[in-house]
Amino acid sequence: MAEWLADKALNLILVPVITAIAGFLVNLLHSWAKAISAKKHMEKLNNLIKTAVEAMNQRRVDSLKGTESWTEEKQAEIFQAVKRDVMSQLKTDTQKALAEAYANPEGFIEMQIYEAVRKAKSKEVNGCG
Repeated sequence: MAEWLADKALNLILVPVITAIAGFLVNLLHSWAKAISAKKHMEKLNNLIKTAVEAMNQRRVDSLKGTESWTEEKQAEIFQAVKRDVMSQLKTDTQKALAEAYANPEGFIEMQIYEAVRKAKSKEVNGCG
């Protein structure tokens, strides 16, 4: 009888504990996989933005800088062209990951483009580019 009670008590304690630990591990693994996926998509986005900014600098910006045509309107036009280029190249899975991670993914992409432009200007000023 004592053996039976000990077995029941063990089951009453171990089953919930094992279930809780398993649930925790599943959630941990899911979070880890999601973080890796988000990082992968951010790398893709950053590479897309860097490539688009560099291409636009080579195609249009370099020839316009220092001329009368280099106006704020022209800069805004070029920014929108870079943004359209980036948005058109985003894969659906990357768009979905950004939508899950940010309330305003388009605004986030704009901030990333501004940051890439700032870095490109900094390289140009410092003679690294």
